[in-house]
Amino acid sequence: MLAAAIVAVGVTLRLWFSPRIYYDRTHLALRFPDSQVFRIPLEAVECFFMGIAKYERTGGAPRESAAVVVRLADRALEWKQRDLPADYGTWSDGYVLIDGTWCESITETKVLELNRWLLEAKKSPPGVGAAS
Repeated sequence: MLAAAIVAVGVTLRLWFSPRIYYDRTHLALRFPDSQVFRIPLEAVECFFMGIAKYERTGGAPRESAAVVVRLADRALEWKQRDLPADYGTWSDGYVLIDGTWCESITETKVLELNRWLLEAKKSPPGVGAAS
């Protein structure tokens, strides 16, 4: 029984601390707790930039946090919108807003790193390595 509990805690921690954004060869992978991993073809991803996530819960105080915004190409119609758990972000009109409350610190340096990484991933031949 104790072993099962330890395994369950280990799996939960691994999922919780896994990167939200990572490169998976020819795709950008976006991972949200309580949801699936979305694998977006790199040609559909244009850039990353900083934003602000604003949430107002019923009966709760409004809050703001730093966010990463993923800009998707206008031509990528099939990637325009997805349902996400509200605590972790929003996805509409080709913009994915990832709330920074539940991931590593979102800084200008981190967003520049994501854009450099995206550029390098798009330049690499398909199937060469994977970075995160």
